[in-house]
Amino acid sequence: SDCTQPLGPCATLKEVDSYIQNLEECWRRSVTLNIDYEREQDGKLFQMRTMRESTKRDKELISSLQNTINMNHAELDGHRDRLEDIQSELKQLAHARKQVKGAEFPYQI
Repeated sequence: SDCTQPLGPCATLKEVDSYIQNLEECWRRSVTLNIDYEREQDGKLFQMRTMRESTKRDKELISSLQNTINMNHAELDGHRDRLEDIQSELKQLAHARKQVKGAEFPYQI
């Protein structure tokens, strides 16, 4: 029989013990790596969830700010229109005043 196989029929108790220890160590390492990996994945999922929520809040804030900006632009346009109306009225009044000053009245006050 060939005694070069890891646990062949000629394996000694010391070889069997060493083989079992190696298997246990590999199993422990595998379990530890799997636990670490799962923790890392859980952390990444938590970060992604947090980022999604933050992004959603940011989008809502941007939308709200855009609405406010649009309303302010509309209000500003209204103020511009009113200002133009007032300026036009003032020009008309100034023109009328010039005409009145230059007019000759038959009666002196």
